[in-house]
Order: sequence, then structure tokens, then C-alpha cells
Amino acid sequence: MVRRGVEARSAGAASGLFTKPPGFDGEVKTMEYTLKELMTIMAAREIQDDDIVFCGTGISMVAAMAAKHINAPNSIIFFETGAIDS
Repeated sequence: MVRRGVEARSAGAASGLFTKPPGFDGEVKTMEYTLKELMTIMAAREIQDDDIVFCGTGISMVAAMAAKHINAPNSIIFFETGAIDS
């Protein structure tokens, strides 16, 4: 498991990437992600809008579908089974 939260925020504080907003005194909750989950989202971020994506099953399919719903709604997905997303 990869831990995200207070530990990660303090490590990135020097670059300003993970600092608390001004006036925020609340608790930063720690989230846990598996490496597969992180890899899936990183792959989804690589897919841009209007891309044509050929994907297999498993993580690549989940990444393609995540991209379609998050950041690339106009992408076209060709599945290895022959189906085409429209």
C-alpha cells in the first residue's frame, strides 16, 4: 500500500505541492491506494481527449474507462474483443 496524506504532504512541502491552504486548521486525512490503483489512474491521465485507444482487459480497460469519464470524454476505445466505444 502507498500512503497519501500527512507524511506525503510534509515530504513535498518544500516544493509547495502539498501544503495546506491558508487558514486551514483541519486534519489531513490519510488515504491508502494500491499500486494497481495508482498505475490505473496514471495510465488514464496519459489518454487525452480525442485519442483513439486500443486496450486489452484488466488494468488497461479500467484506465481507458476512467479516462473516458474523467478527462477524455471524446476519446474512442477499441477493446480487444472487437467492441468499439462510441
